[in-house]
Amino acid sequence: MKENNYYNKKVEKLYKELNTSISGLTEEEASKRLEEYGENKLAERKKKSNFIIFLNQFNDLMIILLIFASVFSAVISYIQKESYADSIIILIIVVINATLSFIEEKKADKAIEELNKMFITNNNVIRNGKKETIDVRKIVPGDIIELEAGDYVSADARIISSEALEVNESTLTGESKSIKKDNNDITEEKELYERKNMVYAGCNVTNGHAFVVVCSTAMNTELGKIGASLINNTNELTPLQKKVNQISKVLTYIIIAIIIVMMAVGLLKKNDFFDILMLSISLAVAAIPEGMSSVITIILSLGMTEMAKRNVIIRKMASVETLGSTDIICSDKTGTITENKMQVKSIYVNNKLYTEKDNIENINLYNYCLSSCQNVTKNNDKYLGDETEVAIYKYLEEKNILINIPRVKEYPFDSDRKMMSTINTIEGKEYSFTKGSLDSVLQNCSYYLEDNKLYNITTEYKEKIFKIEEEESEKSLRILALAYKTENTSDPEHNMIFIGLIGMMDPPRISVPSAINVCKNSGIKIVMITGDSINTARAIAKSVGIIDTDEGATTGKIVDKMTDDELKEAVKKYNVYARISPSTKLRIVDALQSNGYVVAMTGDGVNDAPAIQKADIGIGMGITGTEVVKKVADCILVDDSFSTIVDGVEEGRRITANIKKIILYLLAGNIVEVLLVFISMVLNMEMFTTLQLLWINLVTDSIPAIMLAFEKKTEDQMENTLANKYNESFFTPLLTAKIVIGAIIKSIVMLIIFIYFAKKADVNTAGSLLFIYLVTHELLFSFSCRNIKKSVLNKNIFSNKKLTLGVFLILLVQVIVLVTPISKYFIVPNIKINYILITIGICFIMFVLGELVKPIYTKLFKDYREVKNEKQ
Repeated sequence: MKENNYYNKKVEKLYKELNTSISGLTEEEASKRLEEYGENKLAERKKKSNFIIFLNQFNDLMIILLIFASVFSAVISYIQKESYADSIIILIIVVINATLSFIEEKKADKAIEELNKMFITNNNVIRNGKKETIDVRKIVPGDIIELEAGDYVSADARIISSEALEVNESTLTGESKSIKKDNNDITEEKELYERKNMVYAGCNVTNGHAFVVVCSTAMNTELGKIGASLINNTNELTPLQKKVNQISKVLTYIIIAIIIVMMAVGLLKKNDFFDILMLSISLAVAAIPEGMSSVITIILSLGMTEMAKRNVIIRKMASVETLGSTDIICSDKTGTITENKMQVKSIYVNNKLYTEKDNIENINLYNYCLSSCQNVTKNNDKYLGDETEVAIYKYLEEKNILINIPRVKEYPFDSDRKMMSTINTIEGKEYSFTKGSLDSVLQNCSYYLEDNKLYNITTEYKEKIFKIEEEESEKSLRILALAYKTENTSDPEHNMIFIGLIGMMDPPRISVPSAINVCKNSGIKIVMITGDSINTARAIAKSVGIIDTDEGATTGKIVDKMTDDELKEAVKKYNVYARISPSTKLRIVDALQSNGYVVAMTGDGVNDAPAIQKADIGIGMGITGTEVVKKVADCILVDDSFSTIVDGVEEGRRITANIKKIILYLLAGNIVEVLLVFISMVLNMEMFTTLQLLWINLVTDSIPAIMLAFEKKTEDQMENTLANKYNESFFTPLLTAKIVIGAIIKSIVMLIIFIYFAKKADVNTAGSLLFIYLVTHELLFSFSCRNIKKSVLNKNIFSNKKLTLGVFLILLVQVIVLVTPISKYFIVPNIKINYILITIGICFIMFVLGELVKPIYTKLFKDYREVKNEKQ
């Protein structure tokens, strides 16, 4: 059915529109409508075959480059009758990466399946005037459903009649507090959370009883709209994928340039065309850091393990890096910033304000009222009932003042009276006790109790009590008033005696303020998005340091009136959003992303799922999170704590910084190799053999690159500096300069060494010494890459024990290779020892000089890129 304001319509009008009545539909009419509207379940994304999904994983520039490298490497190996090891290893890397991506994409479709599980249950309906139990998937518009405590609501429906009905709408609003419902008519426009005469699919009846008429089913329900968002959301590239794509593009340009230049030089020298082509392709393959994809995969895998130790379970590997790139964390309030447990925080009685920690004497009637005006049941340490009453019950229990008072009668809470009352017998005398909103209770009180004495309520006294309520409410406390009577208890809610107030709140987690302070110092903006009221949202946000003034908060009503362009500007100034619907939450995330921010979104309910899926990194709650959220989330917090997100960001930044070091290590080495091979072609002298280059790329380079992943965080890692904008390109001016200038200088030095020893001895000896130099250089350079900006000579160079061990093992293997019969495949025999010592000595001198000039690099080149869209 089309979207309609059913809550604005009287039940009689709905009966006419839906062609139904209190007797329900006939079976015949229900069958017709089932055929017309379809089953009451959510649509699912059109599924691709597993084969197509797997093939799509190869539609990536880096993967295409690697396939290119693998194919041509195999062709060259075939022509030159050499080993296919290089080609096979590259192909294995490609298949592993494609398989991991395939698994991640398959997980995304599971979210809709979890949503549909909500529709695998039964409801009682009235058909042909009789009650019967049917599969909820057979429910159609016009059906009359009977609901009672414990039932799941299977469709959006208007309440016909109800008795003490309460519904948990956290599926749609994110707020776990049960909403009291009724069948009263509503004439003005209301937000979803204000529609007291409606119940919605996916929500849970926590108390009472009702008959409702179904207005919308399946994809036309509010839950269906969330399902549609999940289906329509497209998976955006992660920051890491964008950065790797950029590396791929740069490498592509380099490869094309290499082939063009090599072909031009070869043709000018009138070399054989086929030989030129083979050499050009060989050089292009050499330019591709084959090990980069596998090394990054290993690093991210290690990061996943490390984050798990910090209570962050990573579901999608690339999210390890994305978490470190985060600019903005959009967090739910309930359960993440707060504890999701209502607690008594203040007591006003006998003209004094107390905290929950105080032991208060001479307040028997106050305790009687609290003990009687609640319907909590306790079963094996589990508390069942309204969260406000559970908080009161726990407080009474902790203080050992819970009193079991015989109840004669109860007047349940309703939205008109805004009170509940009970009639109780205490020592043979009848009392009535009332609990409710201060407005409702105080206006029906004639007296107040103070130290067991009664006083007339004056205007001044009322003003004083309302002032106390206002002050406590500003602290995010929910205030309830208490009263009693001992006479004329048959009319319990008039001419009462005011006892006092009780204040409750869902308090912030203790660790949150310090975690938010760390985020601010790290340049990360915290945005709180909640379904709760603006006053509560502001109070909590102020108490934890998200905002300092009221101006930083707004509501869903205001946001919904904004155009997309207006919202794009508005999100720069607001940090708190209250009374937000799932669709508005999605718009906020989209607006933040359109400003260039990398956005993390937390949540636990179905209502959060579309925004979590849309965000650059979706964070689900491990304890309170629904299966739907866990399926779409990129990572899951085991303890639901906001401070754990900050731990994850810190770990993500460490990993991102280490990936940057590894890119410097791998690309700098590859460019040196490419330059030298090119120079050797121009000079018609072979500096390196294919086997030597293969050994360096797959053995000498790979292990140190992996060990660099174990570098610990730096002191300034969480500081708010431009250099810590981890969402920007890996190719900062500093990194680019170090790769390019460093490669040129190293190539010149190595060319001088080659020419010197070619004249001193011969070309083969010079090539062998160059191989020894390059291996030694790569091992020393791995230590240099531990810190891109500062010299490693100023600290314990061997503090990364895993890197030190890795280098030692490679050195050991290298010595074995050079002193055993295997050496004939790598170097010429009988090289003078002094030639080797001179070569290694020059390498160490260049290493030390490289460390000494690091401050010059840092001064001349920025470790960040200027961005067009300035982030605020």
